[in-house]
Amino acid sequence: MTETTHAPASASDMVREFHTTFQVPTAPGTKPVARFERVELRYSLVAEEFAELTEAVYGA
Repeated sequence: MTETTHAPASASDMVREFHTTFQVPTAPGTKPVARFERVELRYSLVAEEFAELTEAVYGA
């Protein structure tokens, strides 16, 4: 069995694909808009993932 994969053409395509896959609501238009609460949540999630990666790589 052959698995077919594709690479999104750009970072914005990857973000769009992520939002579609995980059913994240998006606003129509070309300019990205995010409330402070959502930005704060995303930042904390990225920080948590980075801390886990650092621990896995360096053992803290």
